[in-house]
Amino acid sequence: MSASWIDALAARASLPPELVAWARTQPDLQTAWSSCDRLDWMIDFGAARATDDTLQRALTYAGCSLFSTDPWIFRLRPAGVRVARAWATRGTVADLDSKDPRQGEDWQNACLIVLPIAVALLGLYQYGLHASPTTLKVIGALTMPAVYLFARLWGRTRVRLTERAIAEYRFERVESDVLSEGRRLARTLPPLGHQALIQKFRNAWRLRAALPAREVSGAAS
Repeated sequence: MSASWIDALAARASLPPELVAWARTQPDLQTAWSSCDRLDWMIDFGAARATDDTLQRALTYAGCSLFSTDPWIFRLRPAGVRVARAWATRGTVADLDSKDPRQGEDWQNACLIVLPIAVALLGLYQYGLHASPTTLKVIGALTMPAVYLFARLWGRTRVRLTERAIAEYRFERVESDVLSEGRRLARTLPPLGHQALIQKFRNAWRLRAALPAREVSGAAS
């Protein structure tokens, strides 16, 4: 059984010894890619295969598929995995956001920010302030426009920051933003969790990758 295919991958990427040893039992990359049952190894396989721009974006997109797009609340700067996903698809902030809060991720974040603030303020006005009913009505009437304007400002700022981050993004950041987080996730998963995410990774890779003929013999799509 020839193991030249894994030697070619290992020569251009740092692969874990356990992965290399297992890969030597597989006849080719296609078989190994299809039968691998460890998420961290799939990520390492993908990283080793990412030799051109198309495959780098495929790797990035596949890695991003493992995570929610933007787990951060109460933070203006967009999460790295979200920016990486847009970079992988050659997208822009317009592909991620809309002024419709049901569609735009940055606008959703703005709504999540202001909703508890609005509820807290209204509760304070109603139960915590010993003021006349007229005063409370005036304060309440002013609160909702102020909350709306704050949400608009927060959402617009997030959109601008996301736009800038996408424009400045480079593949060199994918390791820290996406791949290392994927490996960390793999260490916490039970075997069934690995299988589900591996399938997501493969499907996302297949969706984005148009494999060049010069890739290692036995390549899988």
